[in-house]
Amino acid sequence: MTKKTLPYAICVVLCQLLFILPFVSGVCGADEPLRPLADKTVNFFQPLALKIETVKGDSVTLAGESSEKAVKGTRFDVFSEGAVFYHPVTNEPLGHFESHIGSVEITGVKSNGTVEAHLIKGTPHKGDIARLSKSKVKALFYQDKSVNWFLGDVYYRLLKQSGRFELIDTAIAAENTDALFEEAKKLGADVLILVEGSKKDAIADEDSYLKQRIFWVSDRKEVFSDTAAISETYLQEILASADIFLSVLNDPVLTYHMPIAYDLMTIGNLDGGSGVELIFSSGSDLAVYKPGVDMNKIMELKGDRMSDNVYVDVIDINKDGKDEIIVTSMAYDGARAFIYGVEGGQLRELWKAHGFLRVYNNKLLFQRYTASEGQSGDVQYIVWDGSSFKEEGKIKLPRGINLYDFVNLEAAAGDVNKKSEPVMLYYDVFNHLTVKDSAGTSIWRSKGNMGGFSREYTIPGPTIITEGSKWHISDKMYLFHNKGVAIRRVPLALTSVSLGYKKSYIMSYGFNGISVEENALVGAISGNIIDYTIYKDRIYVLARPILGLNLSGMLKGENPLTTNLFVYKLL
Repeated sequence: MTKKTLPYAICVVLCQLLFILPFVSGVCGADEPLRPLADKTVNFFQPLALKIETVKGDSVTLAGESSEKAVKGTRFDVFSEGAVFYHPVTNEPLGHFESHIGSVEITGVKSNGTVEAHLIKGTPHKGDIARLSKSKVKALFYQDKSVNWFLGDVYYRLLKQSGRFELIDTAIAAENTDALFEEAKKLGADVLILVEGSKKDAIADEDSYLKQRIFWVSDRKEVFSDTAAISETYLQEILASADIFLSVLNDPVLTYHMPIAYDLMTIGNLDGGSGVELIFSSGSDLAVYKPGVDMNKIMELKGDRMSDNVYVDVIDINKDGKDEIIVTSMAYDGARAFIYGVEGGQLRELWKAHGFLRVYNNKLLFQRYTASEGQSGDVQYIVWDGSSFKEEGKIKLPRGINLYDFVNLEAAAGDVNKKSEPVMLYYDVFNHLTVKDSAGTSIWRSKGNMGGFSREYTIPGPTIITEGSKWHISDKMYLFHNKGVAIRRVPLALTSVSLGYKKSYIMSYGFNGISVEENALVGAISGNIIDYTIYKDRIYVLARPILGLNLSGMLKGENPLTTNLFVYKLL
C-alpha cells in the first residue's frame, strides 16, 4: 500500500516506497490535540440500525433503540425484509432475507428520539430497516500540501487504528477537489476525507490548526467539517519523536570511493575526542579513517592471514568515554572474538576468546563456537568488572536462533493493539525474516528471502560420502528506534546468488501490535550492500557495484575491486 501523497511529484515516488511513521504513541497522550477530532470522525460513522416510521414524499422519519446516536449528515442504506431463512439442519428460523431498496441522509434528531431524514433514492415503506453498516467505511484520505506532512500522518494513523475505516491512498497530486472526486470514484471510495492546514492567528498560544472536511463521493456533498488547534510545542514534539527513516530523494549526501575492497564497517569515537572515526575491515585487517572531504587513514591493524573478519562494531564497554572495536573472525580453528582499544595512538588487543561477539541494545553479547554446531549454546553478556572483561548472565534463545539472527520488537506504547510481551524478529534457516511472539506463535513472515546468506559454512559429515550440515552467520541486524533494520538483496539471477546482486535495500521492520510494517530506508542501490551502520541521523552504507567490479575505473587503470561508502541523512 502506498502512503498518503505529498503534493509534489518527486515526493509521490518517495512515498510509494515508504510506509512511514508508526509512531503515533510518541506524541499521543493526555495532551493529544488530534484525538478529539478523530473520535468525532469515528462517531460520525457509528454503526446504527433504525426502522422507518413514516414516508412523506422525500421526507422520512425513523425510530429505534439508540436513535439519539444518529448524527446529522450520515447516510443509511435502506433494506426491506423478505422471506424467512432457516437453519439447513434444525430448520430453526435464523432471520430474514433483505433487499437493498434505497438510501437516506439524516437531517436531524428530535428531543423525543425521532430521527428525521431526507430520501436520496428508492421507495422505502414503513417497517423497512435503515442501517449504517458495521463494515469499514471506504474512504479516500488526502492530505493537502498546506498541512505539515508529519502532522497529517499522525492523524491518518489515528483514523486507521480506530478500525472503522478502510483508508485508500492515492498517488495523484490534486490541484482541486474535482480531481479528488474523480480519483475517489475510480478507487471505489464512498467518502473523501480531505485534511488541510493553516495559521490560526486568533489564538496566540495555538498558532496553527488542522482542518478536516468530509464529503460523500456520490454527489460531492460536504457533510462534516471541524478543526483541531495545534500548538507549536506539539508540532515540535512530533518532529522530535517521529521515528522516521527517510533517505531524502534516495540520494546520498556524501559518497566516498574507497581505495580498498573493504567488507565490513562501523563508526565510533575511539579516542574520546569530539569527532568520530570510521572503522573498516578487509580480510582480517582493520583500518581507521578520519572522515572529512577526503578519507584520511590514521590507524591500521594487520590480522592473521588465515582468517577473515565477519563482524565489526563498536561499544564503550568499560565506560571510559572511548569506544572499543568488537570483532568476530573466522579462522582455521573456528570463530575468534576480539575486543580492541586505542592505546598510545595504536589499536591494541584487550580481550579474545573462541566464539562470536555482537553489540545489541548497547550491550555486548557473546556465544560460544563448536566445530560440530558453529554457533552453540546460550548467549551471554560480556561486561567490564573494573579490571577485566568477563562473561555474565545468559539469554536463552529459541532453538535454531543464534547470536546474529534476531532483534526484539515492541508495539508502540499507545497502539490499541499493543501486546504486553515483545516479539522476536529473526532470520529463519531459509533467510526469510519471521516474527514470533513469546509463545512461539508465528505472526509474520517476509514474502521472499533477504537475498540469501552471504556467509555460510559446512560442518563435515561423519564419513567422506556423507554430506555435512550447513550453518550461517546472518547479516548485521540493528535495533534502531524500536525497529529492526536489515539488508535485502535482489540477485541478478533469481535462482542463484552466485552471479551477484543487481540491487540492494536497507529495510526497517516495525511491529504495530498485530503484524509488521516494512519500510525501505535506502534503496535501490545498484549492486550489493555488504555492510552498514547507523550513527545519530545518518546511515553509512558500504556497497559494491554489480559483479563487484568498477568496470569504468578498470579501463582507466584503476583498481576494479572497489567499494563505495554512501552516507544518507535520516530525517
